[in-house]
Amino acid sequence: MIDAEKANYTISRMCRLLKLDRRRYYEWRARKLAGPTALGQRLAELAEKIRAHHEASDGTYGAPRILHDLREAGETVSRKTVAKAMRQAQIAGISPRTWHPPTTVPGPNPDPAPDLVKRVFDQGRRDVAWFSDITYLATGQGWAYLCTVRDGRTRRVLGRTVADHLRADLVEDALRQAVALRGELPGKVIFHADRGCQYTSQQLADLAVELDLLRSMGRTGVCWDNAAAESFWSTLKNEYYHRHVFATIAEARRGVYAWIDGWYNARRRHSAIGYLSPLQYEHHQARQADQTALRAAWPNNHLSGIRGQPHAPDTDKRPRNFGGVCQYRGRLWAAPASWALRDRALVPHAPPQGRSHPPDPPPSGAVRASGGPPGRRARRGRRRGPRRAGARRRPGRPTPAWPGPGSHRR
Repeated sequence: MIDAEKANYTISRMCRLLKLDRRRYYEWRARKLAGPTALGQRLAELAEKIRAHHEASDGTYGAPRILHDLREAGETVSRKTVAKAMRQAQIAGISPRTWHPPTTVPGPNPDPAPDLVKRVFDQGRRDVAWFSDITYLATGQGWAYLCTVRDGRTRRVLGRTVADHLRADLVEDALRQAVALRGELPGKVIFHADRGCQYTSQQLADLAVELDLLRSMGRTGVCWDNAAAESFWSTLKNEYYHRHVFATIAEARRGVYAWIDGWYNARRRHSAIGYLSPLQYEHHQARQADQTALRAAWPNNHLSGIRGQPHAPDTDKRPRNFGGVCQYRGRLWAAPASWALRDRALVPHAPPQGRSHPPDPPPSGAVRASGGPPGRRARRGRRRGPRRAGARRRPGRPTPAWPGPGSHRR
């Protein structure tokens, strides 16, 4: 305002009437004439990248998840800087709504089961506890009903079914999908749900016996006992369902399936599993399990010599070659095909062309050409060992004499 009216009134008078320090006006004018600062340019560039990641998430990501997207792309930035840039650019994620309709209706002849989870939804390993629930979807043709089965550890949706009825077949279809996806299970899986009539029915009890599952149920009317499934409904409704309109049940089915399979399981970051997607987390856990099994099978699998030279007499320290994999210096290497173990002895051959080997370690007992193991004194070329009596000291800087007790340097 002052800058616009300075041709009609003096700056001193306008500042006095507006109760503004005149120095502040001139500081603002200097900043305006100097142009954008380095921080302003940085925030502007960051806002463009944030907008791209926000649009890639269908407008659902907030500062924490966009922060991990930026760091994965090689950007060095903090969460508060991302939040500041989002506020200036008026970019915001999706916040959950507060109203949730009740969907749990007990049946006339329930077949209940005990609560085996006790609100410990993450059991530390996958395929230990599965969580299921049913929710309502409004369409132009009427209500549609969605049932899902979700792993409590990896957060992956294993089975999902959309239908126009609320019979127990809805839950059975989703549960059979989950079992077919996992294949042979390592043990009995806990199948946890609420006390709806579908889950307390005799049909589902017989299905649990057929699939070798342990049924578990929370208390009636206590949604926190099945909070793992309720949390998924919050994500689905706020990030996808409330932002779309479905004309038919088939359109709702296609949209929900595409969101679960293409976005939630494959790409959406989850804060509880290190901001990885469920599929990425499962692949990461599988790689770690394979490496742990290899180390447990060959604990002393390290090299003690070089190819073509004798090894140490301790046969436990010889390299192990199993399935084309060997271990050297704590790392797993692809073992060359020319290495063969015959009668617990390593038989080397000429390596084929184009095949790489791990770096050769020094032979057992090898020393440096300088006469000893590498060290600070050896690198400087000084004499090692005790000095002979009467030997002359090398010319150099004389050692200063100690002034004695009670004296002080000036």
